[in-house]
Amino acid sequence: MRQYWTRTDGRNDEVRWSNSFSGQVRTDSKDPPSGLRIEADMVSCITAVVGDLEFAQGGGERAVHPVGGSLLVQEPSVIAGQEVASDVGLRLVIGVMADEVGIMLDARLETIAPLDRVSLSMSVHVMGDGMGTIEPESSRWPGKSLVIDRTEARWMKVRRGGNLSGAMISDLGEGGFAVGQRDGKRWELTFFEQPLEKGVILVGRWGLVPRLGDQPEKELREVSARWLARPTFL
Repeated sequence: MRQYWTRTDGRNDEVRWSNSFSGQVRTDSKDPPSGLRIEADMVSCITAVVGDLEFAQGGGERAVHPVGGSLLVQEPSVIAGQEVASDVGLRLVIGVMADEVGIMLDARLETIAPLDRVSLSMSVHVMGDGMGTIEPESSRWPGKSLVIDRTEARWMKVRRGGNLSGAMISDLGEGGFAVGQRDGKRWELTFFEQPLEKGVILVGRWGLVPRLGDQPEKELREVSARWLARPTFL
């Protein structure tokens, strides 16, 4: 089996992958910690940071910030358990898979107490020289920001200038949605936004699929759909 992941010497909180593009996954030990972070060398750099876990129970609303620890390499995946300080037994595990198609993050969530609502946030930024953007397929920017539902967020175009460079894909769950800034350089994703019962497991997905050479857009869409439809690896 091909080895995609390389651990940074002397560190258990940072690993790098290399396939059709490269990048790194790391947990941040700053105080306060900024969450699990993925940096992908695609259209300069795309950075994804896992944010707060929000939940509601009995009319009360709360938010906690998952804290990551050591990263466990299990080729072709990296597993990152997340500590969640809550009295409802929330458990969050995040994994990142790399193969020749691209990268995929799976976030698996469960609880020991029924919740009226639960959601997990993630910020996605396009960094670099100003040429890269992430754009929905059909919606148009009405102003400074744009809200799209889980259906349209499943496949979005990653562009460098006017050229199609790849796709950002996601499965945000039952009530998930995405909010983009007008320039297409920043997206805030909300996973789940739905109730969670004891014994039920929610899985949200996010990933990047590069366009290879002069690959037709239709083929890129088909490859992305197959990648997104794969069973969870957690």
